[in-house]
Amino acid sequence: MDGKTPERGREMKELRKQEAEMSKGILDFVAVCESLISIRNERLFQGDHETFEDYLKAKFGDESEMAALSLEFYEEHLSK
Repeated sequence: MDGKTPERGREMKELRKQEAEMSKGILDFVAVCESLISIRNERLFQGDHETFEDYLKAKFGDESEMAALSLEFYEEHLSK
């Protein structure tokens, strides 16, 4: 038996689908972090917000802490 059952075929198809989503998600994550870095470093938030943290709270609401942690992780581990 070659191990290529119909169930395994469906599993492999689902694996490829999930891997494609992960790749897209990682690229989206990088793009968001790089945009946040530009907004912060160029102080683009200042027109409407006193601090970058205020900007994050206004933009992301309850998820602002997660945005800040994501940015911190990106800068420490993934940025060039």
